[in-house]
Amino acid sequence: MAFDKSKFIVDCLTCLKTEDPIEAVKRLMKAILADPLTVTADLDNTLPDLQLSADYIFLHRSEELTILRVIMPAGLESPPHNHLVWAVIGVYKGQEDNTFYHRKNGAIFKQIVANAGRVR
Repeated sequence: MAFDKSKFIVDCLTCLKTEDPIEAVKRLMKAILADPLTVTADLDNTLPDLQLSADYIFLHRSEELTILRVIMPAGLESPPHNHLVWAVIGVYKGQEDNTFYHRKNGAIFKQIVANAGRVR
């Protein structure tokens, strides 16, 4: 089944109306990412072959939902940050390496310590 960006947006908005929207979006992402080549075929058809910097493309932006496509070249790093909202990240090409941090003894943001990691 081919990935359809318009249908994906409608499906995400539908998930928000369920009893457990976080779980509903996770299930949707799991189903879509079961065949990542269809996502690549739909979303990558207009990109240049080589990305040297991060690229952020809004697929959808509204009061209730933002769907952001992030393209990160290999080796590019993002500083520690907090999304301030729940986020579901679907990696359909390449991988994402995460390091999780915590504040050291309740200190301000600049005093953080790495405590875990995950590769997707």
